[in-house]
Amino acid sequence: MAKIKVKRYVEGDDGIIRSHKKYVDFTNESYTIYQNTIYKLGLLGKCEYLLYHFLGEKMNKSNTIYHSKKLRAEFIELISRICRINFKDSTVKKAFQKLVAVDLIIKYDNRGDFTMNPRHISKSTEKDREKLIQELVDTFEKKTTSKSNYRKALGLDNPYIKLK
Repeated sequence: MAKIKVKRYVEGDDGIIRSHKKYVDFTNESYTIYQNTIYKLGLLGKCEYLLYHFLGEKMNKSNTIYHSKKLRAEFIELISRICRINFKDSTVKKAFQKLVAVDLIIKYDNRGDFTMNPRHISKSTEKDREKLIQELVDTFEKKTTSKSNYRKALGLDNPYIKLK
């Protein structure tokens, strides 16, 4: 969290102008959503869209998130408090599945481990994003069988793309 100092001048009841200092808090954390994402975001419902942005804030620099009941409960509480929208846990689970289905999230074989698809979103530098995409492609090449949606999510199911 970062702060900036704001200096205002306020006239008192006695007519004297006094300096008044106030601090404004703001976050200095950010993530980037890339241009090729808008058509996928258009496929999402309200819960899915809000969940995607929530996960964008929660992911680490390597775009990793761990899907758990605790994470879903945190999302439900936040959206209820701020947006005054109440989602059920089952609705959030389905929203997560939809994000995987439209390839905004890459599912690993391990239960609960996911990566926010770096083709669409990133919290790191462009150089680190490229490395992450390369790592994911390399990981996919090593797997013979997988329940993952790597191939489709990374755009490798295009017959015109040949892996090295």
